[in-house]
Amino acid sequence: MKNTDYHFYHFLKDNNYPITYEDFSKNINSHPDYPSLLAYSETFSYLGVENLAAQVPKEEYENIPDTFIALIKESNDNKFVYVKKKSKNSVEVYSNKTKSNYSLDQFFSLWDGVILAIDENEAVIEKKTNTVKKTIYWIISIVFLLILILNNYSWLSILSIFLSILGFVFALLTSREELGFEDDQVQKICNSSENSSCNEVIKSAGGKIINSFSLSDLALAYFGSSFLLNMFISDFYLSFSLLILSILSVFVIGYSLYYQKFTVKRWCFLCLGIVSVLFVQCIISFLSYNNNFIYLPFILFGFLFLVLLSSWSLVKVFITRFFELRKIEVDFLKLKRNKKIFDALLTTSESVIIDNNINTIKKSPNSDIIGILSPSCGFCKKAFFNYKELIDKNVEVNLMFNINPDNPDNKYLKVCYFIINEFNLKGYSHTIQLLESWYKSSFEIDSWLKEKNYDAENIDTEKVYNQLKEMFVWCQDNTINYTPATIFKDKIYSTDLDISDLKFFIG
Repeated sequence: MKNTDYHFYHFLKDNNYPITYEDFSKNINSHPDYPSLLAYSETFSYLGVENLAAQVPKEEYENIPDTFIALIKESNDNKFVYVKKKSKNSVEVYSNKTKSNYSLDQFFSLWDGVILAIDENEAVIEKKTNTVKKTIYWIISIVFLLILILNNYSWLSILSIFLSILGFVFALLTSREELGFEDDQVQKICNSSENSSCNEVIKSAGGKIINSFSLSDLALAYFGSSFLLNMFISDFYLSFSLLILSILSVFVIGYSLYYQKFTVKRWCFLCLGIVSVLFVQCIISFLSYNNNFIYLPFILFGFLFLVLLSSWSLVKVFITRFFELRKIEVDFLKLKRNKKIFDALLTTSESVIIDNNINTIKKSPNSDIIGILSPSCGFCKKAFFNYKELIDKNVEVNLMFNINPDNPDNKYLKVCYFIINEFNLKGYSHTIQLLESWYKSSFEIDSWLKEKNYDAENIDTEKVYNQLKEMFVWCQDNTINYTPATIFKDKIYSTDLDISDLKFFIG
């Protein structure tokens, strides 16, 4: 999971926008024009972040926000960076997760004036603390300490337990790198010198030690098993079984060091951490061995090792598939956002005759989208909330009912009369809230109308009848005999596309 656009996410977070990296990454990577300025600008807009892309004269530098995205040219390569004004004469420049300091003159020599700016989000964001997770951590820590105290472990046994924990942590971090997770602090350690690269070592062909098992896989199972036995068999570190395991680990230590030094010619500090813990455990086992030939711990260790290794292998499969599915999701979303495909599907749809004077639930007559609903249609519920998502993004959507007002047996007519009458009296925004309430309800007419203080005497029956009749006749004239239906510009929106896809092609 490469965070190549992490500085854009950093930019949003610094300006107080509560957007997850996963959400940002999925939307930016699926944009058809990625990685252009248009792609970033439209992704920000889609995520509800108002932004401005502009060419700014360098003389106006003092008037632009303290944080912004800039296009710079460095080493004959154009790239977008996140810029923070540090002082009057210097800036901090972020590219992915790398921070650099530039004097203002240095920055001006690289910058061509192109910026992407946003306003800071002034909404108060509540920082949620995961109390459940903290409680679990505290309980585990207390139970762990109680076990250590009640079992009266020797200092050597406690040392062996903590070495197992340390080794497990190194193995877990190595597995995260192997699977594609990235951590700022780990990356700094792994790439702290010219000859170090955890990624190159871990993902190289020789990173697999036994069949498809890597050093991190074996280390997780080894240190996990060692920890469990050390916790429940206090003299495990003195046993014959640990001595045998330590002898075997010498070969792993030798292989890992040789492979890093002479084959890959790169050092993996996480792998060296695992090797170091193994080495210390070897020394402890050799120095403390007391001719105690106990085979049971060795059998238990082998059983635990196989169980943990098998379990972790299954977990790795699920994690790998998760990343594969997420990549497929991004590719699929990119296909859905392809305007050429969208236009091709739209041209195959039937045309309708648009009459801007027709009575609809509208904010203004000039809207490219008309949503056709029925109060009794279960599928209309999803359609309405897709329309509302567009409305919440300031997209104008006109709505109408496709219902025959001359059918007195249709009990849902009462709902339509009430909603249209409310639109006539209180306007568009109130009506959208009313429709939201209806489609969130269980379609129980009497209880819903009672909740909304319905009074038949307050309904302008003749006016509303004419409006509903006009909507119904227009639908019939355009052979729209179903709901929900969507009109986009002068076309019946294709059923091969979701209504929610419209958000990619508005504007």
